[in-house]
Amino acid sequence: MVRASLDWGSMRARASDTVVFELWGQRGWQRVDVAGTGYHLVDIARFLPKPIPDTGADVAVSVQLIPDPENRHDRNAVKVMAGNALLGHLPAELAAAYQPRIVALLKGGYAPQCGARIRAWPEGNWMIDHRGDSQRVATDRFQASIGLDLAEPHMLFPLNPPPTPAHVVLPIGRSVQVNGTDAHMATLRPWTRPEGEGWVHVTLHAITLQLARSTRRVVEVRLDGDRVGQLTPKMSGEFIPAVEALESVGLGTAVRAVLKGNALKADVNLFAVRSGELSQEWLAEALSSRSPAASTPSQSPELVDVLSALPSEPSAPPAGWYLDPFDGSVLRWWDGAHWTDGTHPNG
Repeated sequence: MVRASLDWGSMRARASDTVVFELWGQRGWQRVDVAGTGYHLVDIARFLPKPIPDTGADVAVSVQLIPDPENRHDRNAVKVMAGNALLGHLPAELAAAYQPRIVALLKGGYAPQCGARIRAWPEGNWMIDHRGDSQRVATDRFQASIGLDLAEPHMLFPLNPPPTPAHVVLPIGRSVQVNGTDAHMATLRPWTRPEGEGWVHVTLHAITLQLARSTRRVVEVRLDGDRVGQLTPKMSGEFIPAVEALESVGLGTAVRAVLKGNALKADVNLFAVRSGELSQEWLAEALSSRSPAASTPSQSPELVDVLSALPSEPSAPPAGWYLDPFDGSVLRWWDGAHWTDGTHPNG
């Protein structure tokens, strides 16, 4: 059978047109170990100090995830690249779940990137000196391991596109629970996922509540323009200064949030720094007209288009039909562990 395949050469040629997309999810936790690092020590050495200290080296780098369907060992393979240096591959047992989402991002014009940490330690020859003591003789040989700051496949990017008006996304920070979500299940229900959780963009809005004898300023949380709850008065006070400062220069305030639950009950937790935790440098950039943090519709490609092209996360059992990661015009049968030769026209 002749397999239809994605034109990887054309995709590489369009690399300059892609937007570098920092994958969502993890921050500072290297939960995925890169496989095959021992075969790529020459490339890995480019990122290490010379010589490697006897105590070892620990280096942070940014890496790109590139599908490798022509890999003779595994057509689901995903390369881990740092520039033009091949550092290894995603573990085979994980690659099949990640590759469809990475392919969808690349087709949507995004180059997926995440943080990584290289840990290396020198090797040496041991010899016995004339006193009978063992002594290590330094060599250029070393061993290395690489951990990826990579979330689970369904948590790599948000379920909805960035807000339409010009806005700034607050830096990621500690979790903050949104109150009153039970009253907005009609809005939240369509966003719940089979995996039980997903990232979303939400926006923060300072509003005034009319009480019996006074008024109170609180932060209202909206998902795609619809109210989904609000912060407590105390927590609102932590965010209102930033919201009002950005509003004064015509910018909205967006934050990352995790929507967790099901069709019966769902909760929303924000992950953003408080006003007092923002650095002076970040504030100066965000409040200036040349702010790289500000985002307008023309600068924010629609991630929702990427999401619509994705299959559900492969699971076993049951197996089923999913969008072919190599040819978006057909569905391919996933047997629970591998892509099979069975195909069917998409739609």
